[in-house]
Amino acid sequence: MIDLDPAKLPSEITNSLLRRGMALPPVEWASREDPMAKKALDEIDDLKLLGVEHLKDEGMAAAVRALLYLWHGCLDDCRMHTSLAPPKERSYITGLCDRHAGKPVEAKADFQELGGHEIHADLFSFAEKQIMDGGEPALDRFLGILKLGGEWEAFAFIDLYEQGRAGKLQTNGQHAVQLLQCKEFELLFEHCFLAAGGEKAVRREEIPDQVKRVRRIQQQNREPEQRHNKRAEKSSQAKVEDIAGKWSTGGKISIRCPSCQKLAIIPETSRGLKVKCDGCAAQFVVPKKSDAAA
Repeated sequence: MIDLDPAKLPSEITNSLLRRGMALPPVEWASREDPMAKKALDEIDDLKLLGVEHLKDEGMAAAVRALLYLWHGCLDDCRMHTSLAPPKERSYITGLCDRHAGKPVEAKADFQELGGHEIHADLFSFAEKQIMDGGEPALDRFLGILKLGGEWEAFAFIDLYEQGRAGKLQTNGQHAVQLLQCKEFELLFEHCFLAAGGEKAVRREEIPDQVKRVRRIQQQNREPEQRHNKRAEKSSQAKVEDIAGKWSTGGKISIRCPSCQKLAIIPETSRGLKVKCDGCAAQFVVPKKSDAAA
C-alpha cells in the first residue's frame, strides 16, 4: 500500500485509495479496472473529493482525480482528466498512463517532454535507501544507472517496468518495481493534492519498523538466489579440482582460455598438452615453459 496517512486525507479520497486494499498493487495497475471506484469518482465533485470549500488550483484538482482513476486502472478516464492538468503534471501523468498501458516508446516521449519534476529528488532518495541490489541483473543495472547519474532516471525505470510487466524479473526485482511505482504515485499525489487545495502533509512519518520490514522482505526474496549462486560456485570449483586431480600433484600454473579469457588453475605438468576450458569448452594447447618464457 502507498504510504499516505488516512487520518490526514479527506474521507472520500481515503475510501477511494483503500478500495485496492492494504497490500502492494500488482505491477500492472490497468490489468483490472474497478468499476465501482470509477462510478464513485464520476459522481463526486472536486470540492467534496478534496474536502475543501475553495480550490487553489482547478488544474491540480483535475490531476488528483486523474491519479485516482489511474490507481483503479481506469486509463481512459485518467487521460481525460489529465488533459485539464497543468503542463508538467499533464506530461507526467500521461507518461504513467502510457507506461501502464505497455507503451514504453510513448511513455519515454512523455517523460522527455516533462524533463524533470520536483518529486524526483525524493524518489531517487527512496530508491537509493530502500531498494537493495544483489542477485537480480536487471535491478542491479537499474540501480547502477541511478548511482552513476545521481538522480532519478525515468527512462531506466520504464525499461525495468517493461521487464516486470513481461514477467522477466525475479521476485526481488518485481517487488522493487511495485515499491517504486507506489512511492512515485504517493509523491506525485501529495504534490498535486497540496497544490489543489489540501493544507496538510498527507504522508506518514517514516516508521523504522516499516523500513526494516521492506529490507527483510527483500533479503528473504534474495536468499534462494544467493543459495543457488553458492551452489553453482561450489560446483564450478569442484570441476576445477577434479581436472587438477587427474594430473600429477606437482606445481600449479594459471592460464587464461584464449577463447573466453576465463582463468583456470591447472597442473604445471599439463604444459604442451591440449586441455579443455570448463567455461566455453574450447580446446587449446598449454604453452611449454620455454614458449611461455619467450
